[in-house]
Amino acid sequence: MIFKSDPLIFLLCIFLYPHFSLPQLGLRINGEFGYYKSTGEESFKQDDVLTRLDGSAKYNYEDEKRNASLQLRGRPEFYRFKNSIASVKIKAEGNFSQDEENLIWGANLSQQKNIFNGRGLKIDYDILLASAQTQWFIEDENSFQANFGYAFQNINNGGNYKLDLFFFDLLLLNSADRYFKYGYGIYVERFLINNVLNVIKEGLNSEIKLMSNGWRYGPELSLSFLRSLIITADYRFLIHESKFTKNLSYEHWIRFVAGTIFLNDWSVFVLADYYTRKFRLSGSSIDSINPLYTPLNLENRVYLKLSNTVTQNFEVYSKMGYFKDNLYENELSIEGWNLLLGVEFNWE
Repeated sequence: MIFKSDPLIFLLCIFLYPHFSLPQLGLRINGEFGYYKSTGEESFKQDDVLTRLDGSAKYNYEDEKRNASLQLRGRPEFYRFKNSIASVKIKAEGNFSQDEENLIWGANLSQQKNIFNGRGLKIDYDILLASAQTQWFIEDENSFQANFGYAFQNINNGGNYKLDLFFFDLLLLNSADRYFKYGYGIYVERFLINNVLNVIKEGLNSEIKLMSNGWRYGPELSLSFLRSLIITADYRFLIHESKFTKNLSYEHWIRFVAGTIFLNDWSVFVLADYYTRKFRLSGSSIDSINPLYTPLNLENRVYLKLSNTVTQNFEVYSKMGYFKDNLYENELSIEGWNLLLGVEFNWE
């Protein structure tokens, strides 16, 4: 599959025409610098400095019942100065939503490229995600929310790893009161993996091909509390089935945000974005070249952030916590702790 940004622009133009008006441009630039201690894979264990830049530009169109946007984002990261380990993430995303009576529907198309280079390794990822969403309101602000789509992932790391997946999730959202909402539902995914590994055998280059397909499914929960204290959480427990795993193989995925604003221009937040799994391998598995599921989101984060809004467009902050970047499955990762200082500029 060839990745191009043209589909994003095409999607946006279709949704805006013939109701086009001048869109609003938003820019954000973020910079972080600090100390990190890596405790992950042996070749990456070190204490040094981390430098990260993150910038995005977003065009947004909005009228009474329609919203569409196109966003471009880039994030280079450098672990240590000398003989640095570099990571670059580039993403383009287009969104559209339409508000009907008792119904909101929309679509999303995103494309991302991750590049990692350092310590004799060069790994790059291509990710394409296309999805459609709908939210149907019933009574007392309760609603059904459905999301379905397709994703493609291509990883190059001394070989080639391709993942195609089709997913669907359904949530029933309830309002306990004006501040507290909760939801529960189910997530179902069908995936297909094609893994090609380049090896040297008897002095000759050869390829080992392994294919796998399977299912990921299970319950999901969601809650939000929006008052002076803000809490949002999403959780999935997924059963994993494929010919290279046996029961019970499972995964946990959680996203949690909690925080508050105090003294008018200060805020403190805790964020957790974490994925973990427990796979029991079958007798047909082959060490080191298992075509096991690699999640689209390879970043694990748990940190505390304290920030001060200096002006409407300028913020300074500090954050500390745990991080884990799975470069390829769980066997190769940068993992540890960091303490960072950052600044953020916003123009809208």
